[in-house]
Amino acid sequence: MLSIGEKPVEESLTVQQRALLDSAIGYYKSHLIQKSLVRGLGYERYWLQKQVGTKAKKDSTVSQEFVDVLNTVSKTYRETYWPIHKKHNTEILELQISNIRKLEKRIISRMERLSLTPWPSKKKTRVDLTVYANYAGAYTPTRPIFNVIVSTVDPSSLGPAFLETIFHEGSHLLFRYEGPWRESIFKTFEAGRYQMKFPRHLWHVSLFYLCGQVCKEEFSQIDIKEYEMTLLTRNIFKTYQSTELFAALDEYMQNNNTLQATTKQLLEILESKANN
Repeated sequence: MLSIGEKPVEESLTVQQRALLDSAIGYYKSHLIQKSLVRGLGYERYWLQKQVGTKAKKDSTVSQEFVDVLNTVSKTYRETYWPIHKKHNTEILELQISNIRKLEKRIISRMERLSLTPWPSKKKTRVDLTVYANYAGAYTPTRPIFNVIVSTVDPSSLGPAFLETIFHEGSHLLFRYEGPWRESIFKTFEAGRYQMKFPRHLWHVSLFYLCGQVCKEEFSQIDIKEYEMTLLTRNIFKTYQSTELFAALDEYMQNNNTLQATTKQLLEILESKANN
């Protein structure tokens, strides 16, 4: 992770400040950490985003205890860690925003075509930059609203891989549950009687590859050369990766195959790999 100056802040905490922060962390560990950031804390996140001012107000979404913990610790956080967190997030935004603006229309348009799904709203999707996200450095809750959340302390936030992360996470809106890609995989698998477990990450590795290739091609148009997609640099979904699978996705990208034919081909490739 990138060092952003938290150590001096930690060392300067008063006894009272440290106690308040430790108490809030203790509450998080005992009440919230077991919940999924993607599926389990969506309403709490949405409630927080609607808050106005520095004092949280309770509604039916959260418990009074949760509100009390936030209100107790918020002043300490604002006075200690928030200034450096805000500064770093702003610096990353300023570093990347120009290229995001150059690329967003073209990349989103291409991902709409590949996913067979139009962007569901003319409104832009909310993206939150945060110092800490999850183990992957980014995640995208879909309920109650779609929201991209990306960490800014991953070293990739300084380079073009951060741009791919933004567009990949945004494309989850297009490769969503009950969308064409996931439905095609499920229906083709059910009809084909394949002798393997259902490949539940096939849709996601397909998204990684397709978005990675689109980004690579579009990056070259703004002088970002020799880019290698995140799927490969981080070796994500290694058990799915093969030259045959990538070739099938390339054929789909080039409009040489339908989604249904591509899905069937991908499943046959995975079944052959599983049986060898």
